[in-house]
Amino acid sequence: MFKKPLGDLKTSAPLRSSDRRRLKQSIAEKLQLSPEDAELLVPDGLKSVKFENHQGKPGVAYLSQDGDPLWFTLGKGSQDLIPTVYTLWKKFDLLPNITTPEPVIPRIQDGADLMIPGVVSWPSPLAPNQLVSISKYLPAESKRAAPFAIGRVEAGMDHVKMGEEGAKGKAVIVWHVWKDGLWNIGRGGEMPPDAEVETESLQPNSDGEQPTPHQPSTKITTLELETADKQSQEAAAEPAQSVQPALTPDEITEILRTSLLLSLTSPPPSNAFPMPSTTFYTQHVLPYRPAHVATSSIPVDIKHSSAKSLSAFLKFMEKAGLLTLKSQKGDIVVTGVNSTHADVRGVGKGYKTVKDVEEKEKKRKEREDEETKKRGEKDVEVREYYKPFGQTLPWFKEAGQQASILFLLPDLRMLLNSYITSHNLINANQQQFINVSEDPVLLSAITGPLPGKSKGSDADTHADLEFLKREDIIKRLVERMQAWYEIQVDGKAGEVKKGVLPPITLTMKSRQNKRKTVTVVTGLEPFAAVVGSAEDVAEEVRKSGFGASVSPLPNKPNVSEILVQGKQNKVLMELLTGKGVPKKWIELVDMTK
Repeated sequence: MFKKPLGDLKTSAPLRSSDRRRLKQSIAEKLQLSPEDAELLVPDGLKSVKFENHQGKPGVAYLSQDGDPLWFTLGKGSQDLIPTVYTLWKKFDLLPNITTPEPVIPRIQDGADLMIPGVVSWPSPLAPNQLVSISKYLPAESKRAAPFAIGRVEAGMDHVKMGEEGAKGKAVIVWHVWKDGLWNIGRGGEMPPDAEVETESLQPNSDGEQPTPHQPSTKITTLELETADKQSQEAAAEPAQSVQPALTPDEITEILRTSLLLSLTSPPPSNAFPMPSTTFYTQHVLPYRPAHVATSSIPVDIKHSSAKSLSAFLKFMEKAGLLTLKSQKGDIVVTGVNSTHADVRGVGKGYKTVKDVEEKEKKRKEREDEETKKRGEKDVEVREYYKPFGQTLPWFKEAGQQASILFLLPDLRMLLNSYITSHNLINANQQQFINVSEDPVLLSAITGPLPGKSKGSDADTHADLEFLKREDIIKRLVERMQAWYEIQVDGKAGEVKKGVLPPITLTMKSRQNKRKTVTVVTGLEPFAAVVGSAEDVAEEVRKSGFGASVSPLPNKPNVSEILVQGKQNKVLMELLTGKGVPKKWIELVDMTK
């Protein structure tokens, strides 16, 4: 899908916090993620960018703060979010995994799909068009290689056909692969080390089928490895919490059955059927699990139950007379439920469900949002731009960009990554380094004096550079470009102004031989659309019970300062952030010490 570099890349736009929450919720529900995993894989600061692949298909990529694509959609109006390899490296077991021999990897990177003879191990069962990750096969079952590609199972493919001797045809249609055009708009990088896993003994499912071998379940995820030290430190500082003992597969199956019975006490309407099995499972089984099982050392889900698969569990429930199923286009759908079953009438709740906790949290969040609206807090975003200037102009021209364009930092990273790839500047021995000496135009753009400094300055002594990391190149490039900024309020475009945006400064000073302290507020003018005038802010300070006066700065009649009696940095910080000013743009200076 991304065999060649992306085309028609638009300027990236930051996601509003509400859009990011909806995106995170959608992904968490689709992939059954824990809140911690959802936060890891859909982090703060996401940006979206529109593009076209080499076949002209439109798409949208969601980028991290560092410019790495984490999720994408492909196709006009598509809402089908697909993780990238960058995301899979955060959590190896995010998708069902198929393994292939190492010699197959270069062929897939060249644009080939994964064929049946190239499959070594696979999860069972496989649904048509199911998203899967692909990784290198490792003989040692105690390890799992990092995924290098993502694709969809070929329609009509199943594990039986894949396991047949001499079977031919495509197994997976590859959508995205390590080092392809989508990958290259990010920071790049080499494959992470293999992850340690524990294997479980293979047991038949309820249909008597034997699970396919070489599919160990990951017990230690990448998230756990990254946060182990942090968790141990927090555990030492916090009181111990009660942790539920490990549950057996049979106990997990019984919990899921009870959850189904509880959901059937308020069954979905008849017009909701037929319903895909995965939708039924995520909406009418998982939410009714006991809330306390979240602390179990083994997740309470189908994967860890004695049924092993969702189809086996649902068929068992059908035999018990609780629901009816049918096969539709190779997948199982739920066609109806029996809410009058004796077991449904006899089930007692007796515990707080996951749904109860989520609804309580949702109501709390709604109350907070309502209080925020009442306080008049605004959704404020500060956008910092960089414009080609001086010695950087030739490089932007070489990269096919106009001198009048204002770049956001992620857009600048994408342009640099594309340029490095197209000009083959990656160091062959150490790929984290870029051979800047091999491109005189790029080298000239990032060396020489900084704007406002003489040619004899220290910055001019680096003309003999040979290698640099990407972030160092970006830093040098930005230092030599012209700074602009824009403050957007509630998603509305603001005035784009030249220069570096100064922060609002809260300066605490001593007066009268250190017997009295005052707090001086300056720099409010650029944020007038957010906080109002200096007099407006001073009036709110007075309403809080503190003396405040406003006066113009000497020789600057359009710039004011607020003098607040006492050391009121906390009061002022809460006032400004409560109006929507990002904390990053408020600077505290203590001159009383």
